[in-house]
Amino acid sequence: MVSHFGEVIFPSSRAFWDDEDEYEPANFQHSSKLYIRWLKNKPEHIQKFIVIEGDPLIPLVVQYLYSKTEACIIEDENQKKVSVIYHIDKQKYMCMILPQFDTRNAGKLINQISDIIQISENMISIICLHISQFQNTNIPEIPSFLRTLVTKNENFKKWETELLEQPNIVFGVGAGVESFFCLFQFYLMLNSWACQPSYMFFILIVLC
Repeated sequence: MVSHFGEVIFPSSRAFWDDEDEYEPANFQHSSKLYIRWLKNKPEHIQKFIVIEGDPLIPLVVQYLYSKTEACIIEDENQKKVSVIYHIDKQKYMCMILPQFDTRNAGKLINQISDIIQISENMISIICLHISQFQNTNIPEIPSFLRTLVTKNENFKKWETELLEQPNIVFGVGAGVESFFCLFQFYLMLNSWACQPSYMFFILIVLC
């Protein structure tokens, strides 16, 4: 399908494609599984649920959680711990995403904790990203800085930080959790009998 060197002509119809691939056996990659195990009683209501994601944050968070107890652990099929949920205080819980977690399984982890997200009033995700991933013409000349994303129902000014500029994107478990939370709250808005507007906001803080 080449008349000149380097020239590639794509057929106008898929009928002209070689259908060799259609008869090749499907090569599906092994899909890993995640398992959640509660070490303490599973909460029926959570006032604040915090997600911590990013390798540089782990040592700092571990020091803070030194005296806290593990409420829940999430393991892969090899019984390797990939995430831990800590009971911080009363109705406050913190979910730490461990460095060995494969971010390709972010959707599966969110599904495992979806019931926890649904019973949470407030969601906060703290994500640490390398500065090379920050997209802006004016990059702050400091070692680290904060950027924030909030919903319209939250008072942004009280956080005293700058908003995350376009075209930056946020990904990973923290972003997925916030998206799930917002979609669930939107679903509640469609069902006014179950809706509590005062609970509808989230804060996503990005550390670069």
